[in-house]
Amino acid sequence: MKQGKKDIQQNISSSFFKDTLVRFRAISSNNLEALKDDRLYYSTPNNFNDPYDTLIYANYLQILQDVSHNLEIGMDSYLEQLKDKDIPNAKNIAGIGYAIWNGSNKDEFLDGFFQKICEAVKTVKETLRRNVRIICFSEEYLSMLMWSHYADNHKGFAIVYDKNDIEKAENYTESGEPIRKKSILRQVTYAEEQTDLTLEIEDYVRVHDMPHLGDVTAPIPNLSQDKLRRMMTEKSPDWSYEKEWRVIPRHISLKQESNLGYMYVKPKAVILGSKCSIESQRRIIDICNGKRIRAFQADLNYLEPGYKLLLRTPDI
Repeated sequence: MKQGKKDIQQNISSSFFKDTLVRFRAISSNNLEALKDDRLYYSTPNNFNDPYDTLIYANYLQILQDVSHNLEIGMDSYLEQLKDKDIPNAKNIAGIGYAIWNGSNKDEFLDGFFQKICEAVKTVKETLRRNVRIICFSEEYLSMLMWSHYADNHKGFAIVYDKNDIEKAENYTESGEPIRKKSILRQVTYAEEQTDLTLEIEDYVRVHDMPHLGDVTAPIPNLSQDKLRRMMTEKSPDWSYEKEWRVIPRHISLKQESNLGYMYVKPKAVILGSKCSIESQRRIIDICNGKRIRAFQADLNYLEPGYKLLLRTPDI
């Protein structure tokens, strides 16, 4: 019995695309060259379309309240101990600090101090976004929205990868130097609320930006890699249609920029968008033939009144 388009698409879905992830791309010389070279380039999340993407949540008000409490209970003791510190003009500095803390300028001092704390927290959040590197994938190779949002309104293409190949891929710096065991593949979770890192960020700022807030000893920061990874792979349920996976750094640093540039992964197949031009189709199919990988065409559903895409063999 001859199979129709619908039957062919269902067979492909259940077998060929098992344990695969896709990456949607617009047609450009850079994207086609990357396809030809088996390269996947890392990006920083600064320009991602989700404004909350990799944005650390830290409650500024709670941090300011904690700091204010620490100052109130510890500043006099700190200033008293400062007199005996082995630093130039220790007694004079302690005297000035005591006059400010117990004088009419205390509120002005606190306002400036709290502003400095807010700037420090903001810097930590911005630094993380600038330092990390991410490659995004999706489980959904026939999602109308994914094709619209990430493949130039169906005029682009999608690259299909075996999940196992992504996990085993070799990584390189932008200059081409090999990096070993530097990235991990994680599934994105969709949650109503962000992971709360208020206490961790407060301790981090205390230690690295302002170790003396009235306490004699600064706290030990507890900003775990597990929480940072969770925060980097957590998004609002509004984005759940993406069914996203991400390659992220194995170690996430708030001080040092990641050196991940790209990874080598050979695709399993390429899917042409339903509105991909004939010229672009030819260029991509030539690349696929050179790699000996399959090429499919996403097509509108002409077999039944359903708003969905089907797969077929390209006409050219």
